[in-house]
Amino acid sequence: MSKAVSYGYMLPTRDSVKVLELKVTIDDEQFSFGSQEPPTWGYESAVSVVALIELDWEEFTRECGFGGFAADEDLPQYSAQINWFATKTKQRGASPRKILHDGTNRLSMELESTLLGGELQVSIKIDLAKPGYPLQDAITATRVGSRLWASDTLRLPLEGNAAQMPISPLNFKEHGIEPVDAMWKITISPDLRLPVQAGINVLINTSHPMGLRILEKGKGPEKKLWDAYLQTDILVQMLLRAGDIADDKIDETDPLYPGSVAESIQIMVNLLFPTVPVSEIPNDLEAIFSRAQALAFKDLK
Repeated sequence: MSKAVSYGYMLPTRDSVKVLELKVTIDDEQFSFGSQEPPTWGYESAVSVVALIELDWEEFTRECGFGGFAADEDLPQYSAQINWFATKTKQRGASPRKILHDGTNRLSMELESTLLGGELQVSIKIDLAKPGYPLQDAITATRVGSRLWASDTLRLPLEGNAAQMPISPLNFKEHGIEPVDAMWKITISPDLRLPVQAGINVLINTSHPMGLRILEKGKGPEKKLWDAYLQTDILVQMLLRAGDIADDKIDETDPLYPGSVAESIQIMVNLLFPTVPVSEIPNDLEAIFSRAQALAFKDLK
């Protein structure tokens, strides 16, 4: 149960502002409250947020304790902004503040995808931009920036526990990458303390007909099947490095551990080999492949 917070001044009711729309767009796919399908998100995705709110200015002003009939220069003003927080990276930000008017107001912003990860949390907040004259005996907010109203939080899971890794389209023939007919190549840095964004790289071969077609299509049954095979290979490559975690004595006490390649490998180890000593996992190739495949294909229909 949430606890009420006393700000020491009058606050409007939640009904004085209506959220007509709060949506996150990721690569042309839109997500809002009640969205069932998780997004297909990566560090190169285009991410934006749009909000439409309807403000009953007179009612909002009265509930804040201010008089609504005065000269324009004496009327209160309110500003709104979109706030966001990414649970994986602990990054947060907000859109520019916008002075609100009576009726429908639109807010929007673009997010830098490399700052995101885990769950994206988005909400709308309304603050005092300029105080007005209080009604008789009303205790009103007086400081610019005082919080007056906040929406429910839209929570959008961008990824599972493992961090995202960059996927780079590349022509293997032109760059001399062997074998030139491979659909992809996965590289993992020897330094497992690196962030996943820097430590794991997936190269997609644009000179391969299927690789190019999948990159151009972007979605559909064929893309889902292709992604499952790619995910299987990524998981196999990560699990083959499991012994390096024990050898290098990398664990969660290391300040570089959160978000690192080592953490992602350990997550997979805990999930797929919970009772097997880490150093022994790379020796069982059959188990690595079968368990990785089972995980990658478990939601494919």
